[in-house]
Amino acid sequence: MSSEKAFKTGSTAPDPPAPGVLRLISMRFCPYAHRTILALTAKGIEYETVNVCTVNKPEWFFAINPLAKVPTLQHDGKVVYESLVCNEYLDRVFPGRKLSPEEPLEKARIGMLQAIWDAKISPNFYKIANKDQEGREDIIKVFKEGMSFLEKEVTSKSFFGGDEPGFLDYSFWPWFERMPVLEVASGFKLEEAEFPKLFAWQAAMRDRPEVKEHAKDTPIHLQYLMSRKQGNPDPDAGLQA
Repeated sequence: MSSEKAFKTGSTAPDPPAPGVLRLISMRFCPYAHRTILALTAKGIEYETVNVCTVNKPEWFFAINPLAKVPTLQHDGKVVYESLVCNEYLDRVFPGRKLSPEEPLEKARIGMLQAIWDAKISPNFYKIANKDQEGREDIIKVFKEGMSFLEKEVTSKSFFGGDEPGFLDYSFWPWFERMPVLEVASGFKLEEAEFPKLFAWQAAMRDRPEVKEHAKDTPIHLQYLMSRKQGNPDPDAGLQA
């Protein structure tokens, strides 16, 4: 089964995935789940999707993942959660193009850049979207410091992973897809003159089939952001009633 509309508090649990079927428990607007969707598609892995509300969480979800967070994978009786853990699992267990390097120093580089992202960029993204956020200018400064580190690390081959996108590219991209929402919602945007390599990387990523397949338009992302700002995030934004 696959569901676009989200299961919410009080919903009946879906049947378990059939033997041999990989299930992704997701939320349509979660950038962390988006990471794993990109990895699944890049590796050509077949899977089904069950969407859940991440605010009014269905009770049955806690029995699968004690944190009730997306993404969560169910695979042959096993459960894997946390986006980076899910992507590592997929890369190790399933055939297809390898997303993570084997060379120790390159693997360490990926871990260090991910740490910068986690410290300076992702926790500040939605804070910047709020024009009334206390200390917003300082938050923007930290955000741009993180982007400056990434600017230095984009390889001459267009992607963080080399000739093709890899683990880091899919880890970072969901927030870049949502970047135009920041400009519409709050007037903030990155300038190409300051981050030319990142802008070239974004253009290369947008042209990737796995990115195109799962891309949402800015108005849909904005519709979700507005519902979030109003205190009632709508996981079904943009779907027909």
